[in-house]
Amino acid sequence: GRAVVVTTIILSAQFLILVLSDFVPTRNFGLLTTVGLVTALLFDLLLLPALLIIIYGEKSPLKNWRQRLGKHGNRGQPDQTTESDPVLDESYWTAEKKVAVVKEVLTGKTNLASAARDYGIPENELEQWLATADDGLTRAFSGDSMLLAEQPDKVRALARAYKKLQAENRALKAGQHD
Repeated sequence: GRAVVVTTIILSAQFLILVLSDFVPTRNFGLLTTVGLVTALLFDLLLLPALLIIIYGEKSPLKNWRQRLGKHGNRGQPDQTTESDPVLDESYWTAEKKVAVVKEVLTGKTNLASAARDYGIPENELEQWLATADDGLTRAFSGDSMLLAEQPDKVRALARAYKKLQAENRALKAGQHD
């Protein structure tokens, strides 16, 4: 909203300068353009959000109508309104991105179903990521000598990150009870 407001104010001020002209067509052009810009700003800030809620909102009568139309209006084509399980884009989901999502779930910032829905990850895939993280943490804290021998620095860093996540989770839970 701020960008639209600032842009409208700047453009309106520039076109209002034309109102000072002695030439009537130029004066009218400046006034009409300013009125149009301010009207567009009001539409963007007031009417557009209301229309979007009416058209795309959860309880929108138009949403139900569009869904019914989608089911019957395709004429032999499969229903495109039903959501299938998302497919994981392996090239996008690097290890760092996977870790970030797992951290969100582990810290309690989101739950498994919400994270899967928000990031478009199949729930079973996210469950596997969490199981892998849990297994790695369990092995790190249990002193698995093979893992410690292979990559001790990574294990120590993982253990520190896990302790930090636990502390953040406790702080979040304490903040929710206040």
